[in-house]
Amino acid sequence: MYDAVAIDDSPEALINLISTLSANFADEIRLVGTANNVDDGLNIIMNKAPHIVFFDVELGKDKTCFDILNQISDPSFFSVFVTGFEHYAIKAFDFAALDYIIKPASVDDLRSVLDKIDHLKKKSLNLGHAFQNKLEAFETNKSSSKSPKKIVLNTESEVVIANIEDIIRCESDKGYTTFYLKDQKVIVSKVLKEYAEMLTEYGFFRPHKSHL
Repeated sequence: MYDAVAIDDSPEALINLISTLSANFADEIRLVGTANNVDDGLNIIMNKAPHIVFFDVELGKDKTCFDILNQISDPSFFSVFVTGFEHYAIKAFDFAALDYIIKPASVDDLRSVLDKIDHLKKKSLNLGHAFQNKLEAFETNKSSSKSPKKIVLNTESEVVIANIEDIIRCESDKGYTTFYLKDQKVIVSKVLKEYAEMLTEYGFFRPHKSHL
């Protein structure tokens, strides 16, 4: 059973998330608290020590969930970003490998989140440190005046932050993709197609189904 907190300044969005969780995941997720602003959100996280936090991205005027996260040095919880704006930094989320869902949260989206958490529990990866690395890459990409400059590569044992300009080529091997960087080789458990779609605008192309 995972304890969860939901932080959203929209009462309707909170009601939808609560009802979806209770109707479909009552045996797996226990909602231990909700908040609708930055201060209350931070307090409830510190007091409840949840396993999962569902963050609305925008929390009132000139406030975002990152105002909470920037005050937590080593988060031990799994963060899921929930946004009602499909255009809101979606590319930055993708390149930083941060987990997000579009409102309203669907059963399939939440199932995917739980499956990922179950998988990560089996690893010895320091989730707090890994998340901070991802968040740093996200902030870099979101603030960039052009396209994202960094990409997060999740391996079986670590999180690698790579400069996109350092990627020489990618190679597919069944359900895995090998990144050949200037100074190292990184193997991730995602198919090549996902990265082909992300990297096309950087001049990458597929001369063969297994090569990018």
